Amino acid sequence: MKLQTKAPGTPNAIVIALVFVILIFVGDRTLAWVCAELVGMSQDRYVNLYHGRSTAEILVIGNSKADNHFPPKMMASKFGRPVENLGLGGISMVLAETLIRDYIDRNKKPGLIILEPTALLVPPETIGDMRLFAPDSERISNLIRTHMPEFYYAKEFFHSFNYNNEMFFRVLYRIIQPPQDRLHYSTLNRAQMDMLLRRGDYSISSHHDNLESFERIMQFANEHEIPLTVILTPTLPQQADKIVNFTDWKLQIEKLIGDRAPFHDFSLVIEDPQLFSDGQHLNTQGVSVFLEKLEVVKEIDALTAGGKTHKLTTEVRVTSKD
Repeated sequence: MKLQTKAPGTPNAIVIALVFVILIFVGDRTLAWVCAELVGMSQDRYVNLYHGRSTAEILVIGNSKADNHFPPKMMASKFGRPVENLGLGGISMVLAETLIRDYIDRNKKPGLIILEPTALLVPPETIGDMRLFAPDSERISNLIRTHMPEFYYAKEFFHSFNYNNEMFFRVLYRIIQPPQDRLHYSTLNRAQMDMLLRRGDYSISSHHDNLESFERIMQFANEHEIPLTVILTPTLPQQADKIVNFTDWKLQIEKLIGDRAPFHDFSLVIEDPQLFSDGQHLNTQGVSVFLEKLEVVKEIDALTAGGKTHKLTTEVRVTSKD
């Protein structure tokens, strides 16, 4: 009986598999390196944060209400100081704490931090596309490991997997197109208002982990001698009427802050629906009106008037009603 033997020069299956794995590994690392280099070329605000390129004197942080209501270019034009806005839809207070700490580690200390407190309402496990910056931030990476373990180990094994998200393409766009103010240009229409009015009443609550991060943010700002002010941005009154515990929730925030920072309540200072894009966000015209009302914020006035950085006390505490 004649035995079949491997033809001379035929590669062993194990060798083929090994070469295949090596090619995948090298290709993945190479692609991830190229993606990281491209990200570093972007003018995106978060790239500036992690590459130490921000020179803002006013730092804004929070969820979409912070993102849309404190446009950096409009604020810089009005108040004469550079502004960096790190607000984004879906940012919780836990993630806000992470971004503040990462910012201070890498950039010049700002003269003022503006914190929008509705980030307390965002589930603390929400990370969203901010996972793009996990290679730059051990803190973000740790949040991913805690709340998204499958993604964490996937990105650890395949580095290029980290760039498979929408944020990556938005960041690439900022290589050729400088960032603009993120504003809502639409106006709340009758159909949207009718839908809002038909909505039932509901309540809101701050997540426990977010409250703990809020405490640490105030302590961090005090330890680093960075003035911190908490500004609650406008909500359409008809929307606020649906929130059965809105007043109690604001009192909870005020009690939590105590005398550690000023709390400015602008939640009901704008009533005209034509100045809103939806129940929670002002449109461009509404933002212009809102920025005029920020003139009563003494911390901004002290900074723009050339006042020295100082720790804030109850003497500059304001609850804005008009």
